[in-house]
Amino acid sequence: MKNRILLVLVFTFLTAVFAGAEGVRLKNGTILTGSILGQTEYTLDLKTKYGVLTLPQRNIVEIMPDKHKISLKGGGEIIGVIEDIDQFNVRLKTDNGYTNIDMPKIASIEIYDYGQAEEERKYADQQQKEKDMLEAKKETEIKKTGIAIDEDLEKAFGAKSSVAPALEYIPVRTAPAQTTPLVQATQASKEVYKETTLTTDKKTPAIKEPKPKKEKTPKTASSKSNEKRYFALSAGALDSSLKIMGEDVGGFGASAQIEHLWRIKKTNLWIGPGILVSAMRKSNFDIWPPGFTDREAYETSGQLFHFNLITNYYLTTSPKLKTYILASAGYEHASLNIKKDDYNNPVSPTDPTPTYSTNSASSSGFVGTVGLGVSRKFGDTYVGLEARLHNASRSNDFKDSPSTYFSALLKFSWML
Repeated sequence: MKNRILLVLVFTFLTAVFAGAEGVRLKNGTILTGSILGQTEYTLDLKTKYGVLTLPQRNIVEIMPDKHKISLKGGGEIIGVIEDIDQFNVRLKTDNGYTNIDMPKIASIEIYDYGQAEEERKYADQQQKEKDMLEAKKETEIKKTGIAIDEDLEKAFGAKSSVAPALEYIPVRTAPAQTTPLVQATQASKEVYKETTLTTDKKTPAIKEPKPKKEKTPKTASSKSNEKRYFALSAGALDSSLKIMGEDVGGFGASAQIEHLWRIKKTNLWIGPGILVSAMRKSNFDIWPPGFTDREAYETSGQLFHFNLITNYYLTTSPKLKTYILASAGYEHASLNIKKDDYNNPVSPTDPTPTYSTNSASSSGFVGTVGLGVSRKFGDTYVGLEARLHNASRSNDFKDSPSTYFSALLKFSWML
């Protein structure tokens, strides 16, 4: 019978020991005791004897080990963490070390509330008041706007503010009793917290709706700051007169040019390479050699090539009308094909058809160009006109040719 009673006591003690009680210390010094039901990144739910309390994680300093208070039959009590328990004794870890307590000497085992029972009750009452206030405010917001304040956000981000209470330690001694020296030492070292002030700011700031950001209007491709380079095709006429064997040849011919220019940072100056090709029109002239009875007939045609470095400086930059000064410097190559019909040397005495021969002449050297241009935008294309003055150094067969000539081009360009 005695063993059965001991087993019942052990079972009761084990139930109390493994009830899963923890102490949660808050920033304001309050220690709450109970079982942790669950927690998230922002809150912790603690079941206490006053109900379930929801604690913001930001207010929690630490989760303390579960301590128990063992009351002795002879009077007095010992507080500590139960390390082991069986039907004969309890092994307890106290602030002063380990101690073993015989089961017959134990009157009861209770969860230790760290001397914070009164503060725990006040905290539970205060949280209930705040919850009631939040519910009332939520109903008011719903009536006004139809939108309720999210209670979880209040808990997670701390819409409520509080002033941490000042705490002081007050030693408490139990009445004299016939106890062991270990129990007396434990009683002498026992401390509890006493709250002296606890104030709570009940004002909850209103949740402000974020102001919508103004969307910036994207710049179009025609914006001046986005114009960084362009490609252009030009076509027109070029007046290149050459002199060979004392005769003027060449003249106006069809010409075409391609160019690719880049803008120098954000200035009005553009620079890039260009290639111009011009076809010189056919020319005919006759020469009567001295001492011969008949003439020599000549026919010429040729080509002109420019390989230039081009610069444009824009005087006005409005898409409606752009005006600019142009200049270029580069290499010119002129070539001429010459066909000769010699009537003084017929094919045969009976056939008066003249014999013919072919030859060529060329000139290479520096060429410089200056001019003016205007352009206007039509959709994505700029259409404009350019007037140019060229000056080239003639050599070889064309050394007696004029060095200055003109050209006019119709220009189409696209920004890239």
